[in-house]
Amino acid sequence: MSWKLLTRSLRVLTIAILCWVSSVASLWADSIVVTSGQFRTDVNEATFFQFFGTDGFVLGGIFPLLPTSPRLVCSTFSGCAPGTTVNMSTVAGGESPETPFTLGLSTGAVINGTEFVRPFGTAGDTPRLAGTLRFDAPVVAVDAFTAPVVPFVFNGLVSGFAHNDVEARAPLFQVALTGQGTARLSFEDFDNNADLSGSFVTYTFAAAPAATPEPTTLVLFGTAVAGLVQRARKQRRRVAPSI
Repeated sequence: MSWKLLTRSLRVLTIAILCWVSSVASLWADSIVVTSGQFRTDVNEATFFQFFGTDGFVLGGIFPLLPTSPRLVCSTFSGCAPGTTVNMSTVAGGESPETPFTLGLSTGAVINGTEFVRPFGTAGDTPRLAGTLRFDAPVVAVDAFTAPVVPFVFNGLVSGFAHNDVEARAPLFQVALTGQGTARLSFEDFDNNADLSGSFVTYTFAAAPAATPEPTTLVLFGTAVAGLVQRARKQRRRVAPSI
């Protein structure tokens, strides 16, 4: 009788844990994790990005707007003296009624197994992108001899539209993105005052380390099982026949 109670209790506990795990996983089900690729703000070339993820995910783009970026701080015109602090965060895209396609032109995408290929032809046929890409990174001090490298955390919302959808009414796809990696701040040259100029930043994605159970969760699980075993033992003592 007591062992049946223990089995039943363990079964209930297991189901509860599985439900908890599935509910946590569902929070991330709508987001695609970028595991490799780059976002690069070049000096003499157009800013571009190429993201890759699991299940064949690919998203590329060119000419996104950059409302904020380290590239804009130590520009070719202003430069930055060594020791200047630079915020390594970047925001691309955003909302703009005048220019709705704030993430520029798509260079191809594979979303949930569906391929959106950049057509061979004129630039006018290229799909366009809207949304926001945010790279959150710490502040660094500019060094004349090394390129600062810091970690970043990424999230984004991207919608793709056919080029002839000028009012952005019917998206071809919509995705939420997350990721992490390292950001490197580099410079083209020194100016006449020995300031660093022509800054550009490269965000390189990397797969996140495998998640491990939190110590608190393990302790709670162990405590619950121990309590059920102790309860079952007490039940056995009560029903055991006397000799």
